[in-house]
Amino acid sequence: MYELLGVCENATNEEIKRGYRK
Repeated sequence: MYELLGVCENATNEEIKRGYRK
């Protein structure tokens, strides 16, 4: 899961958390 964080580094931490809230 966190592996994708590297690709989503462009988005903000909050946006990433919202995206993983699925």
